[in-house]
Amino acid sequence: MTELVELLEYTISELGANKPKLVLQTDKVSKALNLMRENGATSCLVVNEDASLAGIITERDIIQNITGHDELLNDPIEKHMTKDPQTVKANDSVIIALSLMSRGKFRNLPVIDMEGKATGVINMSDVMLFFTNHLRDD
Repeated sequence: MTELVELLEYTISELGANKPKLVLQTDKVSKALNLMRENGATSCLVVNEDASLAGIITERDIIQNITGHDELLNDPIEKHMTKDPQTVKANDSVIIALSLMSRGKFRNLPVIDMEGKATGVINMSDVMLFFTNHLRDD
């Protein structure tokens, strides 16, 4: 049986990040909402024109700040996103990701490359599924 400690040492690339849903800071909130809805995603990564990560907008952001205020769906995403979110790189360990999510009390974590470009996103559900599959299979 794979030990939990061993699983925590796996890297983000071994965990397998989801392909990010990307939006620009200037896109409307409605675009991010539609992307999440169409793809069953819980977040969109917000990028600059050069594809570097600028922020993240999550279903929680939309529920807490937009729901009941339909006029805000036309706002630019930058007004409602989390700017400069915590990130991980593909070679970081799962324990680093879990620690960041736990301390920051967030469920979605962008994955970036060495140049700061968004390459993926992981969420708490991905991590739990990874653990469940590995612990059960062994």
